[in-house]
Amino acid sequence: MDIPVLLLADDLTGAAEAAAAFVARTPRIVDLRMVRGTRDVFDSGCVVAVDTDSRYATPLTAADGIAAALALLPPGGVVVKKLDSTLRGPLAAELGALRAPGCLLVVAPALPSLGRTVVGGAVRVDGVPLERSDAWAAEPRPAPASVAEALAPLPVSVVNLTVVRGSAVGLADVLRAAADGDRLAICDAETEDDLDRIVAAGELLRRNDRTLRWAGSAGLAQALARAYAAAGGAIPADAPETVGGSAATEARRVGGATPTDTTPSDAPGVMEVRLAEIRPSRGPAPPPLGPILFIVGTAAPPARDQLVWLRRQIGTVIELDPAGLADAEADKARELAERTAGRTAAVHLADARGAARSPGVVAALARLVAPAARAHPALVLTGGETARAVLAALGVGELHVRESWADGVVVSTAPGGRVVVTKPGAFGRPRTLVHIAQRLPSTRWHLHAEHSPHQEDT
Repeated sequence: MDIPVLLLADDLTGAAEAAAAFVARTPRIVDLRMVRGTRDVFDSGCVVAVDTDSRYATPLTAADGIAAALALLPPGGVVVKKLDSTLRGPLAAELGALRAPGCLLVVAPALPSLGRTVVGGAVRVDGVPLERSDAWAAEPRPAPASVAEALAPLPVSVVNLTVVRGSAVGLADVLRAAADGDRLAICDAETEDDLDRIVAAGELLRRNDRTLRWAGSAGLAQALARAYAAAGGAIPADAPETVGGSAATEARRVGGATPTDTTPSDAPGVMEVRLAEIRPSRGPAPPPLGPILFIVGTAAPPARDQLVWLRRQIGTVIELDPAGLADAEADKARELAERTAGRTAAVHLADARGAARSPGVVAALARLVAPAARAHPALVLTGGETARAVLAALGVGELHVRESWADGVVVSTAPGGRVVVTKPGAFGRPRTLVHIAQRLPSTRWHLHAEHSPHQEDT
């Protein structure tokens, strides 16, 4: 039987990233507000990613969200707190809420596939120390110089690369010592193999009745998914069709398929997992996906570069002034719906920083685009806050993950069959949105329709 896995993320794109690691098990993403206090979130062996919407919450609110989400986990399940790979969010409060007496909490924020590594307990972005990179350009405070600084005042032990790359038993002993000292174990990692080693050592302890919880980026979630697939055959025979990077090695080890997908990218070596799409039965061809609406509300600089390229691909790109979103909102919403009706289009905020990242502005943007979004069968939502706000405006509180593409791009479906693509604002290369616009129309996920007991169809 597959192990139930509870993934906790502080924004929606993070939840999608983590869930996509387990894409072969068709994980669900749920809004904590809609499932708080319920007991029927988990089916046997399922994977559930909970969006706690706590990236910019107060420490008390963030800790309360973690506690509420933990109450959803059935006995014997695995807990993974998805961390932002550049250490944003109220990490100390959330990991403090994850701690328990005698519990080992392993922290591994590295995301090697996107150049985020941890060496000496400090994050590097493409080899540059986090505090000297542009990763925190849109944040109101300086980046932490180390993972320990981000987690202060929690007690920690740093597990360096030499230990990580040593024997599994030796690494397990170091992790056990951290737990015995009531300290979090911060693990260095530069490669996916490093993350696999960390998971193997942790699972060795878990199998010896040590209570274990995980905290890390999507890279750690991918390592856990590989380990569970290899140990328990969690990947069904019909999926995935394509796997890249170290996941390809693991897929071959457990009888998975070899890579066949050749989706264009700006750089090689990015992991991509793809489930077999629906193959239509004989008879009339299924209806095409239809027009796509891109909604870019993130303040992250990479998203702005991606918009420049997207303008060359699609004909309608609408820029909105964040300062005037609330003025004549109903009229603007109607005009926006008319301008985007029946066509692939993009809507974005003019301000790249400042007001564009205000929660109030993001909420106003979501209300403004909601009528246009309802008329589009496919949405591409860039930035976790934007994605959550738009889906909330549409009454969508649950997604089913269908595919994981490069650069943190995750394809999901909402109840009723609407296709929802999410992407972290800080991820991707200049042509990432263009690649989505080119590839998404050929998918058939809109033929899926589910009903959620936690919400109404939209």
